[in-house]
Amino acid sequence: MSKPASATRTLVRVLLSPVFPVLIFLVFLALATLLRHGLEQQDNRQIAANLEHQAEAMAAGLEREFSIHVKTIQRMAERLEVMPETPESVWSADARRYLKDFGVYQAVEWIDRNFIIRWLEPVSGNPDVIGFNVAFSEQRRQALESARATGNPDISGVISLKQGGQGFVIYAPVGTGTDNNGFIAGVFRMEVLAQQMLSSRILDSFQIDLITGDTRTYQLTPSDGISEIFAHTEPVNLPTLNWSFTLHPTEAWVQNQRSDWPAMTFGSLSLLGLLTSLTTLLVQLILKRNRALLKTRIELDREIDQRKIIQQDVARLESTDTLTGLANRRFFMEDLAHTLSIADRQMRQVALVLLDLDRFQMLNDSLGHQFGDELLIKISERLNGLGDERILVAYAGGDEFMLCQQQVDSVDDVIHLLGEVKQCFEAPYEVQGQAST
Repeated sequence: MSKPASATRTLVRVLLSPVFPVLIFLVFLALATLLRHGLEQQDNRQIAANLEHQAEAMAAGLEREFSIHVKTIQRMAERLEVMPETPESVWSADARRYLKDFGVYQAVEWIDRNFIIRWLEPVSGNPDVIGFNVAFSEQRRQALESARATGNPDISGVISLKQGGQGFVIYAPVGTGTDNNGFIAGVFRMEVLAQQMLSSRILDSFQIDLITGDTRTYQLTPSDGISEIFAHTEPVNLPTLNWSFTLHPTEAWVQNQRSDWPAMTFGSLSLLGLLTSLTTLLVQLILKRNRALLKTRIELDREIDQRKIIQQDVARLESTDTLTGLANRRFFMEDLAHTLSIADRQMRQVALVLLDLDRFQMLNDSLGHQFGDELLIKISERLNGLGDERILVAYAGGDEFMLCQQQVDSVDDVIHLLGEVKQCFEAPYEVQGQAST
């Protein structure tokens, strides 16, 4: 008993120590730090998800725009295929309409079977382009010949344009195989394409690295102020090209995406820790002045609890038989009177069963009172299993037991109850190594 008391006194000394409020504040500070770190990690995951969604939306927009431009160039090629005798003036007027409608082309070209540029719109701003061989490398020649053989469009990838700067070209074959009459080509400058397809907000908020295969081939927007933590690479599904782009957000975009919750949570928990520490200090002062009163109250509560336990034991002894644990005769008769009163008002039937043990007195006299008491206990245990909210089982004394069943609807309920009572006595009772039936 001395060890728990000593441990309690030690705990009280610790709780009343001036170090305890400081410890509380440190615990709150550590919890605030951990929670802020967790919220920041969640914030980072959300920023990464937002960046991924932004990249997916950009990729979908690029694929959609490229699809539109490829179909546009293909329609011009189909028109020239149907009307191969189209004069240059008519073709140029048609090309100018496309240039005006879309506003993104650097130039529209017709290239003959030998991959030489013959027609061009607009001529101004594109010097020395007419007569240029677009199959300027073996790789480009193979790609164009494959497009001519299959009839599928070809996209050059990012190249240095003859007009200056970097861009790419969409080639749509005019006819297939031996019927091929060259290509219609749409030339796009990267800067113009980016301004047309991407909003100024995106251009100001992200660095976009265009990747062909595993090599970065073009970079949009300057790289100053770019976040080193976040980046997302998204593939772009384009014909004949293995393109993807990596989106690098600026620090300003990242900060705009961040939540105020980590800082607010850290500040709130730190303040709460400080208030809790001050409150604990105040409580310590109060407890130190009222320890005697607290001790008296504990002793008084203990005495009250003991009295309640004694009262419960007295009440239980008044209604329960001490040997069997069943309700005694007095409690049974009071409950029976109450049950009969309710049954009379509700016009219900009640079943009363009186049970007398045969040859019990003979066993009690021959084998001793201890044997008889143990037998009564075992019988009571089985009969007690019948008791529920409708059935009350009581020990009347001697070798007599009483059962009362409320709400009897028919004689079948009584027969069922008697059957259950009979089952309680079917298995032998083993008492002091002897079987009794």
